[in-house]
Amino acid sequence: MSTQIRKGNKYLKATLVECARSAIRNKESDIYSRYQRIAARRGGKRALIAVAHTIYHILKEKVPYHNLGANYHSAINQEK
Repeated sequence: MSTQIRKGNKYLKATLVECARSAIRNKESDIYSRYQRIAARRGGKRALIAVAHTIYHILKEKVPYHNLGANYHSAINQEK
């Protein structure tokens, strides 16, 4: 996949990144575990943008956020 960030509203991007920083402070959330998995491979800044992208889709689709827990992704990988 491309590593470029698409051009768009710079104020919206800054707001989403700030929301992502706030979201990853909760160590018991699936967003934090997603951040950790991506940061291990790609680095912290790229992981932050990926989390901001996730938050954008939650807001765009107007779906309520349900915290799946910090162990959600590791449980799925064990089943595979």
